[in-house]
Amino acid sequence: MISISKLSAIKKTPWIFNIVKVFSGDIITKLLGVIISLILIRTLTIDDYAYFTTFDVMSLWLPSLFGGGINTVMIRYSAEQYSVTKQRTVNLFLFNFLFQIFLYVIFALIFVMFLDKFMMLLFKSLQYKNSFFYGIIGGFAILLSNASLAIFQAEEKFSKLIFRNWLKQLLNIIFIGTLFWLGYLNFSLAAVSVISVNFLISFLIIYYVFRDYNFFELLAHLKEFSNIFKKFVTSSGWLILYFFTLSLMSRIDVLMLTKFSPKEELANYGVALKYYSLALLILNSINIVLLPRFANISMQEESRQVQFVRNWIKHTLWIIIPVLIFAFFGKGLYVFINGAQYAKSFNIFLIFTFGVYLSLMFSPIVNVLIARKLYSFLFFVSLVALVSSYSLCYFLIPHWASYAAATIAIGGHALINITAFIKIVKEKI
Repeated sequence: MISISKLSAIKKTPWIFNIVKVFSGDIITKLLGVIISLILIRTLTIDDYAYFTTFDVMSLWLPSLFGGGINTVMIRYSAEQYSVTKQRTVNLFLFNFLFQIFLYVIFALIFVMFLDKFMMLLFKSLQYKNSFFYGIIGGFAILLSNASLAIFQAEEKFSKLIFRNWLKQLLNIIFIGTLFWLGYLNFSLAAVSVISVNFLISFLIIYYVFRDYNFFELLAHLKEFSNIFKKFVTSSGWLILYFFTLSLMSRIDVLMLTKFSPKEELANYGVALKYYSLALLILNSINIVLLPRFANISMQEESRQVQFVRNWIKHTLWIIIPVLIFAFFGKGLYVFINGAQYAKSFNIFLIFTFGVYLSLMFSPIVNVLIARKLYSFLFFVSLVALVSSYSLCYFLIPHWASYAAATIAIGGHALINITAFIKIVKEKI
């Protein structure tokens, strides 16, 4: 049991306390997500779950391409400004919000107008056409939500982030659960349900964040904000490119499986991928807290960065033990929960599990390089990882399908994270 003295020590260390708080909130979020996933996995046909996997991946991937990098850099910039001046940068966030909407709408219109041609060019098939169409619409809802939520993260208002996640999952359970109870649950209705919830949550967040700001006043100062935004983007260009490259790399595996593998293979991969995303909850909690934390003026001191890296490696080495226990004894439970039709996905998930371990151990250290503004180094490493991942996927997935996809997916991120660690070690911190 955790003693009262240890709890007091955690509370006195703000960033550790915030990680624990966000992680605790994420546990509930992901448990609710497990309920939704099990309903879908157990109810949808293998074909429908393959379609849902493609929709789910696209709806998350597209907003990360168009807004993920800028949002992340703006969180860091705003957190740095807030720690020094205690002044909010909501106007800059609002301009960023409108800028992302403009980019995404232009892309969506072009893609939808030529959807058949794009599908034939990329996949030589139209079988995933509806998945991509729903994914584009769902991606727009998530883009709105992410752009608005960035201000909460920048100002370290993590309780609001947690509440949003809980509300979203509860609504998904209500919508999906109702369809399941009525016997109407299929891919199309599941996708429409998820999209509806995302739009509802997005509009609520937009209203809450920007309720005190006048839209017409923003338009009157549009040129002023655009100049500030332009300078901000220019000064952080390498970092934005780094996060953009990460986004490009993040779902090459699914796109290549969609192109080269049958729907049953994609469905099995989708089940493993869903649990992989759930297993990453602690890493997500850590990065949510560390991104604004390392932008804080207090974390610019090298001694603090040194202490962080040493402590982090020391305390994450032991996590390999539960990973190995699960690898040897977890298959029976996994197959019991998901059904025999997805037994193959256990081995795929094992590969992902080791990826979680490597990411948990090394990924947070990237924040040190970001704090030291080594943006161009990170970008070129991520570019090497992107090109390598794409090439390997193209040549290996046709032969080894999901196993190759999962290995390449974790390998690309491992390359970036371990290279970052080696860079820090060479600087003798």
